[in-house]
Amino acid sequence: MHKYWLNYWKNSLTDSQRLQVDFEREKHFVLKEFDINNGLVPIGKTELLFLDQEQKLNKKKNITDINGEKWIKLKTVDVIFSLFSAIPKVEHLTTAKNNKPAYPFWINAQLNRQGMLSIPEELFPLVPREHLFPSAGKEADFILGDVDNVDRAAAISQIGIKNWSQYVNYLNDVFKEITSQNIQNYIEVDFAIVKENIFFCPEEEQGAASGIINLYHHLLKKNKLPKLLEGLISGFSQSAKKPIEVSSYMDELDKHLGQMGDSFPLSITQRKTLHTFINDDANSVFAVNGPPGTGKTTLLQSVVANEIVKSAINGKGAPIILACSTNNQAVTNINESFSNSQSTLESIDGRWLPDFRGYASYLPSTKKTSFELQNINYIKLDGSGTFQRLESFDYLKKAKTYFLSKMNFYKENKFSDTKQCAKILRDEILETQSSLKLLSKVWKEYQGSWIRFSKNYKSTNPISAYLENGLVNRSLLQRDIEWFKNANLQIEDYFSNESIWRKLGCFFNIKTSLGLRALYIEEIIESSPVTLSREGEYNKLSLLYEFKKSISAANHIIQSIDTWLNLCLEYNIKGTPPIKEEEIWALEWQKINSENLAPCYLYDEIDVTLRHKSFHLAIHYWEARWLSEVSGFIMDSKKDSKGYFPTINRWKIHSMLTPCFVSTFYMASKFFSYWERDDENQGWANPPLLEMIDMLMVDEAGQTTPEVGVAIFGLAKRAIVVGDIKQIEPIWNIPSKIDEGNLSKNKLLDSSKKQITLDNYKTQGVLASNGSLMKMAQRSCRYKEDDVLEKGLLLREHRRCYDEIIGYCNILAYDGQLIPMKGTKNANALFPAIQLINVLGNSTVRNKDRYNQNEVEAIAQFLSENRIAIEQETQSSIESEVGIITPFVGQKRLLKRLLKKKGIDTNKMKIGTVHALQGAERSIIIFSSVYGEGDVGTMFFDRDNKPNMLNVAVSRAKDSFLIFGNEKIFDVSQNTPSGKLARYLRS
Repeated sequence: MHKYWLNYWKNSLTDSQRLQVDFEREKHFVLKEFDINNGLVPIGKTELLFLDQEQKLNKKKNITDINGEKWIKLKTVDVIFSLFSAIPKVEHLTTAKNNKPAYPFWINAQLNRQGMLSIPEELFPLVPREHLFPSAGKEADFILGDVDNVDRAAAISQIGIKNWSQYVNYLNDVFKEITSQNIQNYIEVDFAIVKENIFFCPEEEQGAASGIINLYHHLLKKNKLPKLLEGLISGFSQSAKKPIEVSSYMDELDKHLGQMGDSFPLSITQRKTLHTFINDDANSVFAVNGPPGTGKTTLLQSVVANEIVKSAINGKGAPIILACSTNNQAVTNINESFSNSQSTLESIDGRWLPDFRGYASYLPSTKKTSFELQNINYIKLDGSGTFQRLESFDYLKKAKTYFLSKMNFYKENKFSDTKQCAKILRDEILETQSSLKLLSKVWKEYQGSWIRFSKNYKSTNPISAYLENGLVNRSLLQRDIEWFKNANLQIEDYFSNESIWRKLGCFFNIKTSLGLRALYIEEIIESSPVTLSREGEYNKLSLLYEFKKSISAANHIIQSIDTWLNLCLEYNIKGTPPIKEEEIWALEWQKINSENLAPCYLYDEIDVTLRHKSFHLAIHYWEARWLSEVSGFIMDSKKDSKGYFPTINRWKIHSMLTPCFVSTFYMASKFFSYWERDDENQGWANPPLLEMIDMLMVDEAGQTTPEVGVAIFGLAKRAIVVGDIKQIEPIWNIPSKIDEGNLSKNKLLDSSKKQITLDNYKTQGVLASNGSLMKMAQRSCRYKEDDVLEKGLLLREHRRCYDEIIGYCNILAYDGQLIPMKGTKNANALFPAIQLINVLGNSTVRNKDRYNQNEVEAIAQFLSENRIAIEQETQSSIESEVGIITPFVGQKRLLKRLLKKKGIDTNKMKIGTVHALQGAERSIIIFSSVYGEGDVGTMFFDRDNKPNMLNVAVSRAKDSFLIFGNEKIFDVSQNTPSGKLARYLRS
């Protein structure tokens, strides 16, 4: 069954790549006067394609002689050709993303050597996703139609199409469904439609996804899949486990070893998530639900820091950690955060290597220029980049001198051997680990002795009365000890003076004698802080034994308190570890409500001290190891070879300097592979390095389609997947009808239970037409919180937006589970936290796109009038502090055009769909809703009643979210995202 799914995802990815046509990389030719109805191509043009395809085919078979008998000649080739191109008109060039022609509609065909076209195996045309609404992340300027229209077009019957003429009629029906126009007289207002036909042969593995498709090929050949990948596909069907409780944190104290930055400790839910992840089994997928502004990147930094310290303690190899995401912006965000991590430890901060900084290295595509890659660490597929510069004897000589100077300054010594430095640094890390173990041990000893002692305390002496700042009050315990000592003397005195007759009466169990003794003894012990045993009530030795035992236990608690306080003094710890969830939250709010935001309890304190220091020591330990071992690597004549062992050796050497590699899914599959001879095909094969990555971290997994993200799990041993299915959804390239066909073709869809099966697949997130990697990770995660619908752990503390702003998102998408931490906005601020600015009028629909002239003018006027005030308040430019979100490309164009006239640099200001601000934030977000009172149908941001678009739009705003729109479209009576916004604004 697993192989069926892998094949399905591979086919889906191949199909989606065909929908992202890149003809410039292939041999192609252009026809200006081509008549699609007769389907004839000049023979002189066809030979170009046939020769190119034959050369590629024969090269795979290792056949080089074009005139030899073995040369394979083709009778037909599969081609695709454009129907037309769309070029921005002159007046539109000022707002277009680029002035290159758009090719939005491609036709499949089969071409023979005589130039005759015939119907292909795949009849449905290719419509690149970037030219469909809702616009994809690229935000192409030309929009052909709507995704839903393409899906409806895919349902048009293909039965009975047997010749070229029938095929052309079918294509026209499809085109009309998508555009509401005929092919022959298609027009666009802002674009010139040019009858230009580009012919080329598509590659199955063309474009960015070739590495992932290659990975799928090799996985399908395996008899047994990697465990992590198998777990992701299967899901976790057993009862979900609960996360680690606060009461267990001290047991786990020495498992959390490293922290990257020391500006802030982990939040409460970040800590719970990290502890739970650390204790999770290997070869498993761990899901983290990360709503906006809840510190997803900080959590990933902690995961990396912990692994780096742990590996230094193990003293073997450095871990290979890869952070992956589906797009370059998310990857850039990770890379920047790892490169800009702050520390106040001046003696060990930063890198101890010259001209080298940060804790991540980027694995870019070959298209990335040196300008784009400046000031960051990177490695290209050809080996060029940062490490090529570092791995030379000239640099090594300089680096050793620099490193030793830093080490000698830190330790106030004169070391000359980097191996010795590595040992000393590791010993210091081990001391820190021992310190954490000792803290845990002493605290647990104190807790155990107090719990045992306090079990017998009377209800009239509440335990809480003994606690002061998390510890038992020594003076109260001392008071109790004095009571026991005094009671001891009174009992001794009583039994010394008791009459011989009462002694005899008690000996013979005479009730009168026993009663009189009991009356006197009860007078002595009635004020006892603990409940004493009734069995020894009339027995001197039993009573004295209980007093002695209680005195010993109380003294033991005092000793353990003293030991604990001495440890705290040694490590400069002022707080104690909270034992219960409510205690840790009470301390957190106490910290937030005070002017001093310094850590106030143990876990916070050791995050920014012991753990933070351990991370930097581990960084320098691995630098010392690298300096000691890289010379042998440089001298290896095969170091640049693409074979299996040299490739693995390179990653091991690189990982000593890079705690984390950062890449898109598309590039990761290419980087983590090697080359070997393929004897079967007498050529070369490019197998993946399966289970090579020690830790895979996926960010923005809610935006990743299954077919793009699944295969990478075959490269890793363990994974933490972070995302939010209530923010930006994936850009699905596969229409649902085509997806159903792929499912059937791969034996995954039972025709007798078709809809039931499809509905089930949708909930699991496995489909290429509506699934996401985050949903799959949730399904595969072993953990679930009681009050959260989805599996995985939820990050709850939100610190980006004012409470009034995130309050709407909390109602809209998170069932009130987010905990706003920033506070409410000052009433005297320049703008309110959230406000609707009413703009009268309706929208205009033109060429499948929508705009609202009144809103554009209102926004431009508002920014022009308030520019100076905004820049004074934010101490920054309006372009960097304001972002504008609108659902429509047409509105974006008009906004850019008018704002330029107002003197605003729109190249620096983020303007567009929510994708334009994906992973970003601005002080002020303006939302242009576009729709007017007279518009009919479901508004885009209410589509399918999903919260995603408005959730993302609102949560980008740190200080103010301003809606420019017609108030009549926000209907308080509707239970839609916009209706909930209307009610929230009113409340």
